[in-house]
Amino acid sequence: MKPTLQTVQFPKEMEIQHVYVIAGLAGRSYTPKNQSETVAQIEQWLKTAKPVSVQLPPPPNPPIVTNANTNPAVLELQLSSKKVISISPTFYMGGHSQELSQLYHFVDGVISYQVATKTVYFKDPNLYNWLKSNQWQEQFNTN
Repeated sequence: MKPTLQTVQFPKEMEIQHVYVIAGLAGRSYTPKNQSETVAQIEQWLKTAKPVSVQLPPPPNPPIVTNANTNPAVLELQLSSKKVISISPTFYMGGHSQELSQLYHFVDGVISYQVATKTVYFKDPNLYNWLKSNQWQEQFNTN
């Protein structure tokens, strides 16, 4: 089934209670310097996001295990309904290498939008780049 905008209801600014980014080897949580500004920017990006169908290969078997959080930054939105939405660059792991960067394969410009166990994919180059190239750090407390 192809995702449509009707199947996903993006949260409104007033529904978002907390915004944070989880990133880095220790999986630290960062909060925005100005939450309302950051939420408004995220809302703008989501308005222009286009649903896309993505077919990711199955995870490697045996799974690739790392002893740290080596995933790209994840944007978490906590809603007043207590739901949590996770947004991240779309990637999958595959191959065999000692070099972590060669195990990660990104779907260029596509973000994963996950609520509970349901994930849908959107083409959103600005939000994708903001997360993947750590541009978010300028707007978040990273001390």
